[in-house]
Amino acid sequence: MGNTVRAWLDAVAAAIDKGMSSEQAQDKVTMADRYPEAARDQRMSGVIRMNVERLYEYLTKK
Repeated sequence: MGNTVRAWLDAVAAAIDKGMSSEQAQDKVTMADRYPEAARDQRMSGVIRMNVERLYEYLTKK
């Protein structure tokens, strides 16, 4: 489980490092390599977007 959490944190941190806004990160960080079925499942896609949004907020909190 730790590896999964680290993968999410790393993916969102990479988006932040590239200068992406939260909305851009939600569009680009799909985790499709880990969750290929998410592209076909609106609910799962929505959960991924929410996860990215929350992690973005956490990682950019000052």
